[in-house]
Amino acid sequence: GPAFAVSEGKVLPLVDRVVMTFFAGEQAMWLDFLAGKLAFTEVPNAYHDQAFESQGKKLREELVAEGISARSVPMYDFVFRGFNMEDELVGGYDERGRSLRQAISLAVDFEEFNRTFYHGDAFVYDGMIPPGLDGHPEGGVGRVNFRGPDLPRARELLARAGYPEGAGLGEIPYYLSSGGNGQEQAELMARQLAEVGIRIRPRFLPMGDLLAAIARKEAPFFSFAWVSDWPDAENNLGLFYGPNAVPGPNRCNYRNPEYDALYRSILTMPPSTERTAIYDRMREMVMADVPFVGSMARKRSYLAQPWLENFEPTEAFYNWIKYLDVRGES
Repeated sequence: GPAFAVSEGKVLPLVDRVVMTFFAGEQAMWLDFLAGKLAFTEVPNAYHDQAFESQGKKLREELVAEGISARSVPMYDFVFRGFNMEDELVGGYDERGRSLRQAISLAVDFEEFNRTFYHGDAFVYDGMIPPGLDGHPEGGVGRVNFRGPDLPRARELLARAGYPEGAGLGEIPYYLSSGGNGQEQAELMARQLAEVGIRIRPRFLPMGDLLAAIARKEAPFFSFAWVSDWPDAENNLGLFYGPNAVPGPNRCNYRNPEYDALYRSILTMPPSTERTAIYDRMREMVMADVPFVGSMARKRSYLAQPWLENFEPTEAFYNWIKYLDVRGES
């Protein structure tokens, strides 16, 4: 675009060096950006309202007055609540297990999570393939889905699973990270599921311990997020490939021989309508079994100083930094 016109014909990268600073806490990063020590920053969740007007997504007047600008980039993001498919209570491929998971899924309201914790900025969708990638269902709505909230249907499926109004189910252990707003997230989840008689017992663990517990198959139900390693749905579909079960990335320990055969077939296929049709089929296969409740894709919001040029971050590749330039230097 025109923003890059001034750099046209120059050899990349445009600056001699880029210094990346890692911060232990968000506050120091935020204050360093406001002090002009950082060229750009991601906006930490806790500081969202200091950057944007709470009603709209408009940058606050005082930042605009300083020439600061904002960018919002949708992430290739898969935020979900996973089930260990080998767990005696919530796992299994029989009608009981499947109906129970479908009931839980129908009782969860991801839009309420979006409004409460993501300023309504995230995008709720069906499946494991985020927006922007082949195999993402049109408008985010899949032909096969158990998206909540649909409480009457959740109650019906809970009874079909053999737990009318939650009777005989007991508490489902729910594992999540102790960092950030985990406590509040667990409270919202507990309240939503309680509407149909499902009770959870939250277990908060530091991220490393959470990963270890999931890898040991100790977590029947857990909160998780996966950002695609590369911009193709094959990466996300691999999260449900049987041989990738823990300690691999298939943290739900989902197994389906037909799915596995299709996964092997797509590994060597170039992008095509035929491949996308297989992606759709694979997504729907998994959706019917409900090894997870989801999904949601978050956005990254960035702020940039007025003297930073060619700042166009993208999730599709990580070498956008070589285009950065500093006004008045070349």
